[in-house]
Amino acid sequence: ALQINPGGANTYFNRGLALFRIKNDRSALADYTQAIQLNPSYAKAFANRGITLVRMGDRQGAIADLQQATRLFRAQGMNADAQKALDLIGQLQR
Repeated sequence: ALQINPGGANTYFNRGLALFRIKNDRSALADYTQAIQLNPSYAKAFANRGITLVRMGDRQGAIADLQQATRLFRAQGMNADAQKALDLIGQLQR
């Protein structure tokens, strides 16, 4: 898929998902970051990068990404997703 549309944010996001599922967190993180660079308003990429950072032990980085995801989800009218991100932030701040 990368050859067909090498610059597509969705392509990097989807590969990041696959890498996360097989616990290749460092590569997943790189793909989510690439997706964000290509589409800075990609709320789900921020959310998933935040979740990846949680698993990697970077709580502060995770909170920052999840806060940005919350802002973007709200701006895009995705209130249920915004609430999920907020709930996760709440758990991380305990």
